[in-house]
Amino acid sequence: MIGIDLGSNTISFVLMDCETLERKKDIQRIVRTAEDLERTGIISKKAVDRIIKAILEAKKEIDFSSNKIKAVATAALRLAKNKQEVLEKIKKETGVEFEIIDGFTEAKLTSIAVKERLKKLSLPYDNFANIDLGGGSTEIILQYKDEIFTKSIDVGIVTFAQKHQTLNKIKENSKKAYKEMEIFVKDIYKKYQKPSILTATAGTPTTIASFIKGMDYANYDYSKINGTPLSIKDIQKALKKLLNLDIKEREKWVGVGRGDLIIAGIYLLIALIELMEFDKIVVIDDSLKEGVAIKECKKVNLNKFG
Repeated sequence: MIGIDLGSNTISFVLMDCETLERKKDIQRIVRTAEDLERTGIISKKAVDRIIKAILEAKKEIDFSSNKIKAVATAALRLAKNKQEVLEKIKKETGVEFEIIDGFTEAKLTSIAVKERLKKLSLPYDNFANIDLGGGSTEIILQYKDEIFTKSIDVGIVTFAQKHQTLNKIKENSKKAYKEMEIFVKDIYKKYQKPSILTATAGTPTTIASFIKGMDYANYDYSKINGTPLSIKDIQKALKKLLNLDIKEREKWVGVGRGDLIIAGIYLLIALIELMEFDKIVVIDDSLKEGVAIKECKKVNLNKFG
């Protein structure tokens, strides 16, 4: 089973073994889908070309013809005025048909992946919160056994960095960006309780964990990242070190095209951890693409989930 996630900055592919629910192949490419989206309202031709190139490259590494494929697109495509034109072009050039999913569906699918990984790590999986900080949106998940509460807003590291272009503005506005999220979380905590564990998925937390472990972007290994605990102090130390690197050196660690984005991501991540009333997170590499594949493997009915 192949799961594909077309995000605002990256496109990710996973080949999943439906028996073990483990990855057989994992590919990620930076395609900058949301480049200039904040200003223009559309996905650019250059971004579409990068997406098509990434899919064609992935086809050389994974056999698309003998595996079932489920491909989803998230915030950037949700927001783009030219979404249909973009999806038709991608399908024509690659044969891959993407479904644009809403934030609630994105959160549910991510929750499936996180829960499965927590089980395998022998960590609490019936009562957890998750931060999914993407390129164009942020989803918060609060899961209490089979009951799930989610909130999705169109604030992500790419769109946020484009809107607040200087470091000072990024820092100043990071907490303000999530006022709506804070109200939602406090309301759920009053009715239920604070979850026993806070996890974080997507590129920012996994990149910080990798950087702290001395693993650069080219040598990233998700198996060494899953379950990594990170305190706010750890994240702040990593931020300081990254800010002291020039852009070329920083991109060696975080990926080409992500040198400035990762800084915005770190400020947003710290703001999210604080509003969730935690002082640390557990980093989970499994996220949307794994959730997409697991859903198809296990034939999960999302309407009955949460």
